[in-house]
Amino acid sequence: MQRHRPATLVASALACSLGALAWTGPSFAGGGSCCPSDLNGDGVVGPVDLATVLGAWGACTTQCSKTMVIGRIILPTRSPAAHAAVTSSLGGQGTSGDNGYVAFEIAAEGGSATLTATVTINNVAYVATKVIGSIVADGVTEFGELMLTPAATCPGTWQPSLVAAGIFDGTVRCITIFDDHSGSGPAIFAGGLNVISGDSGSTSIAKWNGTGWVQTGPQVIGSVSDMVVHDDGSGLALYASGVNSVGGLSTGEMARWNGSQWSALGGPFDNTINDLEILDDGKGTGPQLYAGGQFQNIGGVPASRVARWDGQAWHAIGAGLPGSVLSLAVFDDGSGNGPELYAAGGVTIPGSIAKWNGSSWVPVGTGLNASVRSLTVFDDGTGPALYAGGGFTSAGGQPAFRVARWKNLTWSAVGSGVGSTFDNEVRTLAPLVDQSTGERFLYAGGNFTQAGGVPATRFARWNGQTWSALGANFDAQVTRIAPLDPGYGGGNLLFVIGSFITSPSGDPSLARWGCVPTPTGR
Repeated sequence: MQRHRPATLVASALACSLGALAWTGPSFAGGGSCCPSDLNGDGVVGPVDLATVLGAWGACTTQCSKTMVIGRIILPTRSPAAHAAVTSSLGGQGTSGDNGYVAFEIAAEGGSATLTATVTINNVAYVATKVIGSIVADGVTEFGELMLTPAATCPGTWQPSLVAAGIFDGTVRCITIFDDHSGSGPAIFAGGLNVISGDSGSTSIAKWNGTGWVQTGPQVIGSVSDMVVHDDGSGLALYASGVNSVGGLSTGEMARWNGSQWSALGGPFDNTINDLEILDDGKGTGPQLYAGGQFQNIGGVPASRVARWDGQAWHAIGAGLPGSVLSLAVFDDGSGNGPELYAAGGVTIPGSIAKWNGSSWVPVGTGLNASVRSLTVFDDGTGPALYAGGGFTSAGGQPAFRVARWKNLTWSAVGSGVGSTFDNEVRTLAPLVDQSTGERFLYAGGNFTQAGGVPATRFARWNGQTWSALGANFDAQVTRIAPLDPGYGGGNLLFVIGSFITSPSGDPSLARWGCVPTPTGR
């Protein structure tokens, strides 16, 4: 988005970021030697320096031919992309700083310009383009965020084991990617119950260091149910639910790891948390963390099954929900409220699913006729829709076996569905794009033996038209699928979790499906 602002306002708003910007515009004789951004040499990077930059172009008139392009370059993990080269179709170039921000000048001829950003990390090339329109001639054009993606493509396959069989000592329940600032970049973190044996006994969160799973920080006690990466105003950190204590510190079901220390997040919760989600409700507070589960109180304050963390405290979401919340998702259904929070779970939630419209919890149509285990958003090429997976056999009053779609305020079946017996269930759903063809798939895992009428043992995918298997059987139910980019160059991999004896990747508990362009052993 471009905003027309007086130079003084821009200077004040961006002073905190200027120190990390790589300035490639005019040189200033007074610039400090200790810091290139200290343009007036006073030892402080602040509004005066940016005002100096803007003033260097002189007064802008309707014929002004320059503007400063400002924005942030990020990786698929949403971590900052440092040292990315950025160019525009109207000339000019810049390099992002350590926090991902970049600023450089281009011709302000009106109309639009195309930005191109590139960076190579661990021998993997990342690239992105973005069109910025309505370029203003007041000296500043903001382009927001530009997310890089891997440049390489290859067909999806089952990837080999990370290490030999027996990588985990306990149960794995969730997995994510986080840069803990140790200098090695983004890494895979696995959470669950007694995942590995650490220095002081079993620990419930482990990190993949490139050759093996290791303990990170002190011993984590608890059954970790979910992990997300989030910045609540205290910096980017890993948030984990189901953590009872860390290194002797009581955490009451929620803990935060910033790469150097663990901390508690209020609480304690009086019962379990099952899922975490990030939502920006558009009210100016930015993205906030939401937790869903079986709890009814947090630190003695009523909060029934869903709560919001604002960086300082937990808050109830209206009157809350009855029953158990097993899954959360964020989706814009076109009703005019923008992205909204959806919660699904036990049948005591009306129709097994409800959404928060900003003032109250409301049913999602007539919902499903049995429990919902998983929610995800998937675009099959006709626009995004909310997909639900569980043990139900109807949606919106019509037959829909274990997977259903909510789109245009209507429930519909997803082909002939998944499973054939009453005890079949879809426990997890996740989208993935085939890097070689661009084809979009929705992946389903759980306890079933067929999908769309064809054999598919506990794992299948939907391409918008038909269900298919992937030529591999799992010997136990799939409990979670997580699409994550580990930085190998092929975009997202599907990390498939369950209590297997073995898997198509050779690992108990974990399999990986997707594209890795070159053998990495990672």
